[in-house]
Amino acid sequence: MKAFHLGIALLAAGSLVVARLVDKQVVEKTDGAEYVEEKRVTGSPVYAFALYNGVMFSDEALSEAVDYIGYGDKLEILKDRSRQVYFVRHGGRLGWVRGDILDIPDDPPTVTDALTTDEIEEYARLMRFKSDTGYFIWVDIARQQVYVLKYDNNNVLRLDRTIVCATGKNESPTTRGYFTITDRGESFYNKRLGSGAKYWVRFNDSYLFHSVALNEDGSVKDGTLGVRRSDGCVRMSMEDSRWFYETIPYGTSVRVN
Repeated sequence: MKAFHLGIALLAAGSLVVARLVDKQVVEKTDGAEYVEEKRVTGSPVYAFALYNGVMFSDEALSEAVDYIGYGDKLEILKDRSRQVYFVRHGGRLGWVRGDILDIPDDPPTVTDALTTDEIEEYARLMRFKSDTGYFIWVDIARQQVYVLKYDNNNVLRLDRTIVCATGKNESPTTRGYFTITDRGESFYNKRLGSGAKYWVRFNDSYLFHSVALNEDGSVKDGTLGVRRSDGCVRMSMEDSRWFYETIPYGTSVRVN
């Protein structure tokens, strides 16, 4: 059987290759034996298919065509604007398309097989997570969890807190990648969306960590957590969002997958 070489460190000479956490299927070797391990950490890209022939544009206003989309083409949705236009990857090109061209699949179920503390900390080591502050934030979309990692006295990231969250639905996905915590505020209300929240912390443009969805009067509009539910932001409970708002510093690195 052919091994998939991922180039990650051995725990000790001749010991088990710890590769089962990464988001590829791999082969472990123990005393010469080989077998395929299942994935433990997987990315959560959103793919859609073109319902008919269309055009991809360079800009959100859909004014300059850069590519053509064929019926049945597969596109990765990277972000949306009000579910009307979508920023997508089509082959090797990036651009914007109209939402009505896309057949977006239903939201998948949440993965309930929780990662252990050891697995979370080992994945952080294998992926070489780094942050300029004392914390690193990892959003696991598949499991709808926010893992708050904190550097110990030996400068090693250790799991400090696990927070149940609600990320974006497939039709309004949370942006994936590496980001940095920037500004924050106590509350907001978006009249266009008819929804607001408390304790918001920005990590990428309009994408925020914040509380569950609130009505304009501050009452809870939607307290659902643990499933894809939002318009793209990462929702948390009122208690967790307040702790996050008060604790996580500016400049903290964020990984969303």
